[in-house]
Amino acid sequence: ATASLVVALTVLRANVFWRNEAYLDDASGHLTALAKDLTEGTFYRPLHSSAGYGGTRHLPVRFTLHAASMELLGDPIRSGYLVSAAAMALLVAGVYVLLRRLGTHAVLAAASAAFVLAPHPAQEALLTIKTDGLAAALNIWGVALCAGEAVGAAPLVAAAVIFTLAFATK
Repeated sequence: ATASLVVALTVLRANVFWRNEAYLDDASGHLTALAKDLTEGTFYRPLHSSAGYGGTRHLPVRFTLHAASMELLGDPIRSGYLVSAAAMALLVAGVYVLLRRLGTHAVLAAASAAFVLAPHPAQEALLTIKTDGLAAALNIWGVALCAGEAVGAAPLVAAAVIFTLAFATK
């Protein structure tokens, strides 16, 4: 019941904060600008050009997904929130799968996965446009693929690809 309450309160909070754009900051703006540039055909701006200053500390996976979402939704802020929400859903699902592969009962795995949304860093990853949630989700899925008994070569290769994507996100 408590896990359900955490999920319900998180959904309500996201609805309020997204409508008010309450958690957006300069990092959110950087990622959104990179995504917008990408929709216009510029992968990374040069350090200095007629378009202004470029350069960034951000790696491409997150803002590439954001750009793809912008192509679908049109709105740069809403599309950024969509990527954040999808990343957190992937994180919750990854925690569930990891715990199940480790032999945890389904109810306990589901409750534990829901509680991933409770701490402040998870709330911030959901409520803003940043790379943290996606990087965490990819890392958890990489670990989940390696967990359990008799892991073969294919899951290990897939995990290596996922870990590389996690690195290229953050």
